[in-house]
Amino acid sequence: MDPYCNGCKTFKSCHEFMGYDARGAPKQFKTCDKCRPRLNKKPKRPLESDDDVQLHN
Repeated sequence: MDPYCNGCKTFKSCHEFMGYDARGAPKQFKTCDKCRPRLNKKPKRPLESDDDVQLHN
């Protein structure tokens, strides 16, 4: 069975999920080659602070 990509929500072949980590060791990712750069560039959501929570109440 082919792995499932969490980015594009499709099944793809195993070789599209292989890459290298920061140390250069082989690693299998949960996203395919096409989705990985797109998801890495996505800005992170800031954590809510206590001030933000009080403003919404």
